[in-house]
Amino acid sequence: MKLARQGITVDRPERTVQIYELTLLERTEDTLVLEVACSKGTYIRTLVEDIGEALGCGGYVSALRRLTVNTFVRNKW
Repeated sequence: MKLARQGITVDRPERTVQIYELTLLERTEDTLVLEVACSKGTYIRTLVEDIGEALGCGGYVSALRRLTVNTFVRNKW
């Protein structure tokens, strides 16, 4: 994140990931709240950039919260 704020782009290695579930929880005129169930190694920020590109409007993450890790589950929003 620090590098991005400085305008420095870092090449991320290409990798195969699995998106098991992608749920739209909330939508306003210019924001989406998504819940993602995915494999380890998934860059959520990259996923959001890809979704924004597909929508033709761009996209970025303003908040990111991990709800589960393996069998450990946190309370949702």
